Amino acid sequence: MAKTATDRISLRGGVYYYVRRVPQAFVAFDERVIVRISLKTGERQEAIKGAIVAERELEALWSSLAAQGGQDAWRRYHAALERARLEGFVYRSAAEVAQGKLSDILDRLESLEDRPRDRSARTALLGGEAKPDLTLTAARELWFGYSAGKLLGKRPDQVRRWENPRKLAVKEFVDCIGEDKPIAAVSRDDARKFQDLWLARVRDDGYGRNQMNKQIGHLSTMFSTVSEELKLGLDPVFAKLAVSELKRARPPFDRAWVEKKILAPGALAGLNLDARVALLVCAETGMGAEEVTSLRAETIHLKAKVPYVSIVSREGAMQKNAEYRPRDIPLVGIALEAMKLRPAGIERYYDKNVTLSSAVNKYLRENKLLQSDKHTLYSFRHSFQDRLTAAEAPDRIQADLMGHKYTREKYGKGPDLTQKRRWLERIAYKPAGGVKA
Repeated sequence: MAKTATDRISLRGGVYYYVRRVPQAFVAFDERVIVRISLKTGERQEAIKGAIVAERELEALWSSLAAQGGQDAWRRYHAALERARLEGFVYRSAAEVAQGKLSDILDRLESLEDRPRDRSARTALLGGEAKPDLTLTAARELWFGYSAGKLLGKRPDQVRRWENPRKLAVKEFVDCIGEDKPIAAVSRDDARKFQDLWLARVRDDGYGRNQMNKQIGHLSTMFSTVSEELKLGLDPVFAKLAVSELKRARPPFDRAWVEKKILAPGALAGLNLDARVALLVCAETGMGAEEVTSLRAETIHLKAKVPYVSIVSREGAMQKNAEYRPRDIPLVGIALEAMKLRPAGIERYYDKNVTLSSAVNKYLRENKLLQSDKHTLYSFRHSFQDRLTAAEAPDRIQADLMGHKYTREKYGKGPDLTQKRRWLERIAYKPAGGVKA
């Protein structure tokens, strides 16, 4: 059985120590045979807590040393920063150490006194690793690594859609300035050159201001993140280069357009059944594409007294406004009839909301079912909000059905499924050819 941190503590002279032999995989990076760390307590329970922390930091140190041993310059520098931190010091260059306080120099030398052959420790504490030139492309990869926490729980497709526009922003910036510069050499003039490129695109080529601002924002975030993590002290060269945006919300469909055009007999016959079911459920319930594609058999309750679906947060299916979006939505009208055709969820588009939206929007556009060129599948969500408002549904009902934050103080459990269904029945679509999926 593998040893734990608790197995590695021993009492010596009334003080507990964490004691561990350097694993074979790391002997090339840590020349100590046995690591002995004082836990500075004679109480066993306190020692156990300290041992867990010591083990975590020691293993992080070994991982850092491994990275230092086989990677390029910026990884070695980063490893030196991490090693210094784990040793209880701030990494400083050799020149900075030499010009620093005598007490700091003595502390560093004293820490190294009993391990003269530990080269990585000497490098970290005495500033032996020069700050490398970190290119824009290398900085991008570092940035992605630092952003791992933000991507936790996202599906591979969501990670890809997060990474791709950021990769494109870096590539286009490199192309614009003509070289993959060290990030520390990027100037305000370089950033202005990129802004000029985008201003021309917006002015002459029909690009949107939002596209421009996103790319500048991605680059600004990369610079600030990498600068903070590696303590590079970079200037905010992209600050205040974004332009004011023109706000354009997706317009809602008019009820008459939905009932007479989109829900007309045969209007959706050429759309594959899974996409058709998804469209009808979104139209009637106000769900977004990401929500309808996240439905599974366990979240679809057709046999309940009040048939409903549950929008739930789950690993790998993160939703925007996650604090408020999870909710139960009764099924009525065309949504109920459609969901009966896919009681286990819309398998073809499981967690593929972009693919679903593209298929539906293309079909509606090609069949002249869009009320304008600004309407999309998401417009049904705006229509749902308008229908609730027109029916004078209470704010709490609207918030619960839309998945929005309820701005007043909440008391009690809120409206139940029966209450929600009554309001949904009031606003349900009434297609000319009857309720069919």
